[in-house]
Amino acid sequence: MVINTNGQIKTRAKIGGFDLVLDEQRKTLWTVGAKIKKCDLDLNVLWEGNLIGWCAVSVDLNPDGSIWVAERQHPNVNGSQDRLLKISPDGSLLKTVKLD
Repeated sequence: MVINTNGQIKTRAKIGGFDLVLDEQRKTLWTVGAKIKKCDLDLNVLWEGNLIGWCAVSVDLNPDGSIWVAERQHPNVNGSQDRLLKISPDGSLLKTVKLD
């Protein structure tokens, strides 16, 4: 939800996620969970990526607008991994770091 300064709900959207990070400089919000989503501040999805096998559990913002996403491995989900993904502001995969 987006709540205005009067405490009223301005916008509702079902973008959901496990974690989120606000990029105030670029006026975007990143959410991670089953998918990675980049939204504007009215919660319109600007980009959605299915780069992960199971679930992303954490996201952090770099000063250049790129993000780091932590993915978790699940023993019952093929293709899931413990790894970090670096994603550019436009949604391109820049780097993958496998974790033990």
